[in-house]
Amino acid sequence: MGVSYARPREALIRRRFQSALLGTGAVLGTSLVACVTESDGRHEWTKAFADVSANERTCVARVDGKVQCWGVGIGNLVPFTTQKGDGDFVRVGHASECVYALTDAHELKSVASNTRCQAPPVGKQRDFSVGDTTCSIADDDTMRCWSSRSGSKVCVPGRDGTQRCFHVEGIGPVEPFPDEHFRRVAAGGHHSCAIRSDFKLRCWGPVNAGVPPEGQWVDVAVGNGFGCAIDTAGAAACWSAAPMPEIVPPPGVRFSRIAARNERVCAVEEGGGAVRCWGKPFRWNAWTFEPPSGAFVDVSVGTNHACARKANGDAACWGVNQQGQVTGKAPSRFFRN
Repeated sequence: MGVSYARPREALIRRRFQSALLGTGAVLGTSLVACVTESDGRHEWTKAFADVSANERTCVARVDGKVQCWGVGIGNLVPFTTQKGDGDFVRVGHASECVYALTDAHELKSVASNTRCQAPPVGKQRDFSVGDTTCSIADDDTMRCWSSRSGSKVCVPGRDGTQRCFHVEGIGPVEPFPDEHFRRVAAGGHHSCAIRSDFKLRCWGPVNAGVPPEGQWVDVAVGNGFGCAIDTAGAAACWSAAPMPEIVPPPGVRFSRIAARNERVCAVEEGGGAVRCWGKPFRWNAWTFEPPSGAFVDVSVGTNHACARKANGDAACWGVNQQGQVTGKAPSRFFRN
């Protein structure tokens, strides 16, 4: 994975970091199975997936190496397929019309049919996160960011602390911190955060989302004006520039994975694997959709729905299904989701 650990005292940190990476789609031989009925805002899947990404829609990396998306703005179960010889897709991420996927050979590709989505950097990549700004971490631990959509821009901090912003036209992926190395990245619409090789947080963007706390961290997520992270002991912390009491994590709980979008946060409990969510509820009219029961290893939060995955690949999606984000097909008027 391009990560080295020089000191024995980092053994515990290494185990936690490797455990966190298991939630990134590294486990194959999977199937997505959710819960009960459509009226519960959940749905049962029987197809095989290696990774699940929730945003405006839902995208999955299937165990046959293909990427498939459904939900907002596209037809039912529209596949994006890899070309022969490219390897199998094992991770997927998306925002708006742009879909990126990582192969088992560490090749990151834009697999969306929309040609306005900017190409990712050349070379082997091991981690990535998709938002209006998309970032990837190469096998040599360097990080590059680019604007996912035409007409938007990517901002990187200058050495003097000021922001430098570039429009997508004519600008390829840029390296925001050329002298630093990274383990994990969470890209957002107006700000992004990454975990450096020394386990410290680095956050940037045109919107002030507050100062991240000191400490050593293994997973990070960004929402609308805030960030959250899990430290090496499994404790979660969230921060923002303006007071946001709704994003404060539940006390006394240890987590292994964390995800955020808009005003919502979901995390996987360490040990038991239960999914906990806080912030703005997943709600439609009078109904609130809660995470399913079960032991999960990964979670992804979308605009108004979420998906979580178990160690054996079984997973569940829940939330508002106005355009088929949860079920893969437009909802019937007889169903409340």
